[in-house]
Amino acid sequence: MKKVKSLALIILGNLLLAAGVSYFLIPTGFVSGGVTGIALILHHYFHTSVSVGVLTLNILLLIVGFFSLGKGFLATTMLSSLLYPLFLNTMEHFPLFTAVNQDPLLCAVYAGLLSGLGLGLVFKEGSSTGGTDIPVLILNRRFGISLEAGLYITDGIIILAQAGFSDSFSLLYGLLVMLLSSFVIGRIELRGHAQIELIIVSPSYEEIRDRLLHTLDTGATLLHIDTGFQRTRSFAVLTVIPRRKLMETTRLIEEIDKAAFITIHEVKEVHGRGFSLQKIYHPEINTVKNNAPAK
Repeated sequence: MKKVKSLALIILGNLLLAAGVSYFLIPTGFVSGGVTGIALILHHYFHTSVSVGVLTLNILLLIVGFFSLGKGFLATTMLSSLLYPLFLNTMEHFPLFTAVNQDPLLCAVYAGLLSGLGLGLVFKEGSSTGGTDIPVLILNRRFGISLEAGLYITDGIIILAQAGFSDSFSLLYGLLVMLLSSFVIGRIELRGHAQIELIIVSPSYEEIRDRLLHTLDTGATLLHIDTGFQRTRSFAVLTVIPRRKLMETTRLIEEIDKAAFITIHEVKEVHGRGFSLQKIYHPEINTVKNNAPAK
């Protein structure tokens, strides 16, 4: 079922990406990054079909990715590389939202949101849409260039290449689409990974630690501290929890010590036992063996 769900999300992601490009990006003539941007350049100078250009470029880049990144990459990317141009070609023959296309700002917003949502779903499932993701991944693995920097470099070059036949409004709207898309991708990638970090300072740190471990089934780490006013040596409790447990956790702490000092922070991603790795339980007492949240 997990594989079926992942496959369904990849298909949905490619469908949303194609809808954003076909219905809101292409009709308005906005500039675009990625393989779509290259296909638009070819469409302008050689009058080739955008969907055929995307398919051809994806196949060429898949071959490059196979020799540079291996078979595993090819298997996870081939599906998206075929689905996206297929959806794009189908939607080209069934135009919709003709009234919306009269408003360039609205088109830019919908193009950015739909393409960002589509790409975000594909990336979240550990797949790739192929295209210019491939040279970005090669730069990352071979030269240590971050994925974000690589995407900005490739998309920046492609957008500048379209400046010769695009007016200033198209360039500005194209940049807006890229910014919105990047923002949505970032939010989707963090969804399910972002956690809440709490640092609790209280004389009842032992009871708080015990209740966190055995009542809420969360990790807990004791930090050595010196209180600022009385200069008393004590411990603070550090815990990392899902957002949904925040209210329950703060209520539990207040039940133990209403005067407890609590700081709450949002962390982007957490790895380690209980998060990216399964918890280890002691076979006899059924308590968490390694509860310390990872950095």
